Amino acid sequence: MTGGIGRALKTMSTRAQKILLVEDHTDTAVVFSRVLRRDGHQVEVAHTVQDAEKLCEQKDFDLLLCDIELTDGTSFHLLERARKTCPTAVGIVISAHGDDQRRQAAAKAGFKEYIVKPVRAEHLRAAIERSSQIRPANPPPASDQSMMRP
Repeated sequence: MTGGIGRALKTMSTRAQKILLVEDHTDTAVVFSRVLRRDGHQVEVAHTVQDAEKLCEQKDFDLLLCDIELTDGTSFHLLERARKTCPTAVGIVISAHGDDQRRQAAAKAGFKEYIVKPVRAEHLRAAIERSSQIRPANPPPASDQSMMRP
């Protein structure tokens, strides 16, 4: 996963996204954050719902890339709460489970994409590309590299 996905994502054409990666498995979080950063994205990592909520209060994100089941809750509840401080953020689920019940629950919670682990580079790339199409057409100026809230 580390070598192939990194090389494939390097060619991604979408604009750089401000991504909150919410993943409680440390090794997975490290791999995804490295790959996303290498592709030019700004990435913050949270390992719990509580940590993710704190980051959403402090920073603005384009994309929430979330595992479903975390040690202190689910990303379904996280997305609902995060929308209060990051109302335009798009949610993408990455899960080891691809059953219809979870997919429907993710859609009902407001997630726009659902990717099943192990993640294929082209699926992640396409999901991020689609998410950039969903967001409002008024991104911050290119000179604004900060994710900090005003």
